[in-house]
Amino acid sequence: MFAHLRIVSLVFSLAFVCVFPASAQKPARKQEKTVSVAVAAGPVTVITDVEVRTIREYYVGKKPKPLPPGIAKNIARGKKVPPGIMRTRLPDDLVTRLPRREGYEWAIANDVVLLIDVSGIVREVLRDIF
Repeated sequence: MFAHLRIVSLVFSLAFVCVFPASAQKPARKQEKTVSVAVAAGPVTVITDVEVRTIREYYVGKKPKPLPPGIAKNIARGKKVPPGIMRTRLPDDLVTRLPRREGYEWAIANDVVLLIDVSGIVREVLRDIF
């Protein structure tokens, strides 16, 4: 009689595992890469591929000196331009090739191209463009 109960319990156990395989073994989860995007207060500005290509083509063969690492870390989207950064406007002949952006100014600080709004907030940073 005990042998009969063992067989019945074994059959039920196997049936349970076959019907509910998730409870027996959980599938391995895929590692998903997450991208965090910080949006600064104010309008979100996106520089197009055409603008990036136009700036790259203009500066072909001209490699400016890189910013010091400590200063380069302080330049970020949504922050004011750090004091003491020597920046200049992009050359007029380059600015005329780029789409007009009301309320924004293109600037360059060594090897970093910036799009700055009228209040001095950096709206876009282009690194490794040269």
